[in-house]
Formats: sequence, structure tokens, C-alpha cells
Amino acid sequence: MRTRSQFIQGMTKITVPNDFCHSRLRKLPQHAVDFYNALTKITSGRIFPLLMADKLGDYIVGSAVETIETEKLIHEFEQVIVDDVYNKDQSVDSVAGNLQDYIKSKGIQLNTVVVEDVYAPNPTATSNVRAWTAAKSIGVAREEVKAASN
Repeated sequence: MRTRSQFIQGMTKITVPNDFCHSRLRKLPQHAVDFYNALTKITSGRIFPLLMADKLGDYIVGSAVETIETEKLIHEFEQVIVDDVYNKDQSVDSVAGNLQDYIKSKGIQLNTVVVEDVYAPNPTATSNVRAWTAAKSIGVAREEVKAASN
């Protein structure tokens, strides 16, 4: 039986619309960027920084193309995945690895959107993302996150 975390992480991409601008982040909770980074990590989503609003159309179209191609692959291999995981009791990691090997051997490529990270790397922020991702509840994570230096 898969845990809630494994189930969520196994889901396809989820778009969580939010409308926050980088310039307004100071008014949001102190760890908003870390929280949204964790949320996108759990759901395989992305943060599109509005600092580069001129690229927003490219991000939207690119994400749509990526989603369509991913959904085609999921549909193509859905029965194999379900059979391997639930009927043959193989681990999700094993099935994913086998599928990746097969895709690589056949030369199948997916278009993916690459977004420039506008935030400077910060070990505290990385630790906060891990805390948000691993916590059993938001309340637990709040107790573990720390202020990141700017």
C-alpha cells in the first residue's frame, strides 16, 4: 500500500494557479517562496517568475505541449504501469526506472520547459523546502522552517 506522500508524488502535474508577484512577496508569509517551491516539488509543478513576464506566453505554451506529450506516454503505458505496480507488486521506483530505460532505448524524447531560477541558491531555503515536503502537516513544517538570509 502506498503512503499519501507516495500517492501525491506519483500524480501527474497539477497546475495550482496563484497570482503572487515577486515584488509583493514581502507582504506574504515569510517563507512563501520556500512553501511554493515545496508544493511544486510534490506535484511536479513549476514556478514561473513574473519577473520575466515577457516569457509567460512561452511558459504556458511549453507547459501545455509538455503536458500533452506526457499524457500521451501515460496513456500508452498506463496498463503496463498498473499491471506492474498492482498485479506484479513491483515498486513504483522500479517500474519508473524500467519505463525510463525503455523510453531512452527507443529514443523517445519529451519537450520540457526550462525556467531560469531567479532566486540565489540558499542552504536554508533548501532545508525549508525539504521541511515543507517531508512534513506530515503544515503546522509541523512551520515549526521546522527557518528564516533565510537575503
